Amino acid sequence: MVASKKKRTDLEVPMWVIQEWSKGTKARDNMAEVLQRTNWDKDKFLVELEKVVTSRQTITIKKDEGWYSEYEMKNDLKWSASRIAGAKKYCESKGDSHCRRNCYDGVMEYWVCVRESGSHEESLEVLETKRSREQATV
Repeated sequence: MVASKKKRTDLEVPMWVIQEWSKGTKARDNMAEVLQRTNWDKDKFLVELEKVVTSRQTITIKKDEGWYSEYEMKNDLKWSASRIAGAKKYCESKGDSHCRRNCYDGVMEYWVCVRESGSHEESLEVLETKRSREQATV
């Protein structure tokens, strides 16, 4: 459909049609539907209004994490004994990436997540462009 023609130059299509055609099967099916809707008229097809809708969702999760000793979890974070035990058990199951000894006094520290917070953002963008083909005049 979009291959260049040597003898029938009236069948040439604009570059944007070729680019749309090369996007794949879904784009080709949409173009075929538009062509059928315009009753196979090339001029009407090329003037057809193009509408692009972009929907975007963004989810951001912020984690407040750090190295805490058992003493710091109890006194600074005000965690209960069961929560501290759960954090220690989780960190010990992860190995060296979540457990270490403090280099100053040798106290065991655990990499714990103190708080998780998040935000959700949605945006919708509608872009309409009108493409038309003009006859060259000499």
